[in-house]
Amino acid sequence: MRGAKYLVMIAASLALTTGRASGEDEKGLYFNAMMEPVKNKKSAVYYGELVEKTDDGYHYQVFYLSGEVKMDGWYQDEAMTQPEGQFTYYYRSGQIESQGTYYEGVKFGLWERYTRAGDELPEKLYASNQMMKAIARKEN
Repeated sequence: MRGAKYLVMIAASLALTTGRASGEDEKGLYFNAMMEPVKNKKSAVYYGELVEKTDDGYHYQVFYLSGEVKMDGWYQDEAMTQPEGQFTYYYRSGQIESQGTYYEGVKFGLWERYTRAGDELPEKLYASNQMMKAIARKEN
């Protein structure tokens, strides 16, 4: 009986020291303030988790170390180097900061932006690299 109590105490201790709110995950996906990968939690501002893997790609969420969602989006690769598709970025409060689409790893099309209070900011329009090259060729 004493051994069973000991095992329950160990399990409870592990449950309290692990999990999403602590910023730790088995892959150690940590990021600095510029959303660039860093090797350890001490130099991180955010951490990421794989939500879903499909034939279309990898769905990731990135969190503030305190547990609030910072970003929700899709990548072509598990290493999170090639964003592709719909992305939403959040303020720590949960208010949407911006949302739009990545195409071939770069922002594309219309991006909606908001203040911390939720008021709309001017939208930004992004063109793809292919579109910019075509425009440059046409001008020459």
